[in-house]
Amino acid sequence: MGPSKSALLAVVCLLGLVERLSSNEICSCPTFSLFLTAVESETTVKLKDGFLFAAKKDSDVTLKCSLENADSLAITSVTYKFYKAASIGDKPIPLMSSPNNKELCTDTPTTEDCVLSSVQYTSESTSVSSLDNGDNHVYQCAVEITLIDGTPVKLFSQTLNMEVHFPPSTGPPPNTDTRNLDNSKPSEKLQCDLPDSYPKTKPAWTFKKENTVDFLAIDVATDSRVARLIIVEDTVTSTAESQNYERGALVLMMFRDTEDVGEYKCSGVYDSVFDDLDLTWDVAHYSLARTGASDASDALVHSDVSEIVEPLLILDNDPVSLTYYVRDAPGRDPIYGEISYTWQFRGQQDETINFSDHPDLSVSNNGRTLTISDITKYLDKTFQCKTARQVDLPNNDPSTSTITSQGMGIGSSPIIIRPKVMQIPSTYRSGIGVADDYRVEPNKAYMMDTPELAGNINPEQTLWGASQFKYYINHEMLSFLDPTPGTVTGTFGRVTPDFLISRIPDLDDKRCVYWQYERGISAKYQLFEVMLNSQLGAAAVDITDLLTPICDSEQLEWNVVGETVTVTLPGETKIATSQGVMMSLLDSSDAVLDTKSLFESNTATSCADRSMLTTTALSKGSSTDANLKVKIHSDLTNGGSCIKLLRGDDGLSPGAIVGIVIAVLAGLGAASIVLVIYMKNKKCPNKSHDNHDNQ
Repeated sequence: MGPSKSALLAVVCLLGLVERLSSNEICSCPTFSLFLTAVESETTVKLKDGFLFAAKKDSDVTLKCSLENADSLAITSVTYKFYKAASIGDKPIPLMSSPNNKELCTDTPTTEDCVLSSVQYTSESTSVSSLDNGDNHVYQCAVEITLIDGTPVKLFSQTLNMEVHFPPSTGPPPNTDTRNLDNSKPSEKLQCDLPDSYPKTKPAWTFKKENTVDFLAIDVATDSRVARLIIVEDTVTSTAESQNYERGALVLMMFRDTEDVGEYKCSGVYDSVFDDLDLTWDVAHYSLARTGASDASDALVHSDVSEIVEPLLILDNDPVSLTYYVRDAPGRDPIYGEISYTWQFRGQQDETINFSDHPDLSVSNNGRTLTISDITKYLDKTFQCKTARQVDLPNNDPSTSTITSQGMGIGSSPIIIRPKVMQIPSTYRSGIGVADDYRVEPNKAYMMDTPELAGNINPEQTLWGASQFKYYINHEMLSFLDPTPGTVTGTFGRVTPDFLISRIPDLDDKRCVYWQYERGISAKYQLFEVMLNSQLGAAAVDITDLLTPICDSEQLEWNVVGETVTVTLPGETKIATSQGVMMSLLDSSDAVLDTKSLFESNTATSCADRSMLTTTALSKGSSTDANLKVKIHSDLTNGGSCIKLLRGDDGLSPGAIVGIVIAVLAGLGAASIVLVIYMKNKKCPNKSHDNHDNQ
């Protein structure tokens, strides 16, 4: 009987521990990124590229905190932490640093999973008191890592929003409510009582006109009675609530017996991402008849009813519609004029929109709806609608009644995510050189490959600052974008090494320095991005001379099978350096197809005494380029390299490598090994090595 699975697992873990204990130097820093997700199932669904998850009420949800390179030999321990909060808040700090958070799964700190049992919905999810009785909140995970040299690193994931879905409780079929109305009645309110649910149940009104057969759907914006109809939706204004207007009601203004007599039905429509929960049922039924009288004695009321922003969760290429409804909008001669609608940019001085200057803005629904077709152009704008009516009362001077909506737009109601720009997680592996600086562009993150944080190769690091001012270096939070070297210039923040070292005195002694900075959308979302500085100090030297023996070797071999290019080094190859040495597969335009380390481990007892891997397999993917190259180089930007041109010509097997050319990378002063692989689909005659050497 063989060993049990648990025994084998124990052996594997013990071997890993022995290797960690025997390795006391970090030869190359592992790259990290942290990503929080919820495991999808029949009761848990991912929405909006993972920005949001939906779960059925009473189901279990598994959160997963995924750490890239969690199995790196450079790590001695990882502790996982999970948090939720009622809201992110206005300050750019992670949820675990917020006083209004709740820590979860504290009994399983060494596992990346956190199980939320029997999730519940709370209507007060933005209240701190709801953290104990609901689960539709904001979530975030963090890891506390200890490297083998004792360096502590704390990383934060992006935030995740959780919805808890539950269907409404439906009632019996409704009775018919019959009403007799006078012509010119200012407004008639037809309620549609919608029960609690999440997402909210929507009203669907239909109308069967007198002397017709079919009920037809009422679409306010396209109805011939558009100026006289309102369907009350979110958000119902405080004024309307005081007048007993409720969400779902149909408001019919300035009743006309030639157009409005007939039957009206309201159905409740519950539409969830879980199809088995979807419902449609009858809620209300009205029969409106004429009295034959005309009553123009009631005053028209100019008051707001509802403000609607749809959708509330959008992608950057989704149109957004803002709607402002007021009651008794149609005028009545000779006293009451028509309601007029004016859309404005809200600010210290409100600016009326000139639509000819803004082709991405348009109005519809009798002027009551503003549609923004390209939301990316108006991320910093808040809109408002101003309504006005002129009233000419007998024996009084004419007066104008005006009302202004609340602010609507990206700065208020909707949450916008931009997956085309904000990838989750957003982590790139190399810096972009701009003059003498390394610059992190807005909406991107980089794992920096600079050899030193404080050194003379790149004396200044340029980081994106935007409006965020909290940075995290390893496990410490800093506010270092201040009026000195860390000032924010435009959309970039600049920080000098001396400034950082003054804040963290032992920073220059750390082999691996991880930077995190937060960006997000107001108080709606957080994303912590990671950059790595691999610090070598005196060991950060040009290793071109150390690479020269490899460049001179004629025993490098390569082979191509399918999408895999295998390169073999001659025998046991050592380079006395603490730097990492990489092998990259390039196409003929120097685009990188794949990169692998030439060392088996990123740790060692002595980093300067490591043997390179004999064989390295690189993927060329779907590339059909016949002139592939293999480049061997330091993992530091200016760490040194050498170049070798290899031609597999007629008569030689793919492993025969000759024709040595050593070159220097233009502008860098560093050499690299480049094996140019000519792959030809033909049978070639034999030639001697000497002939190749002479070509």
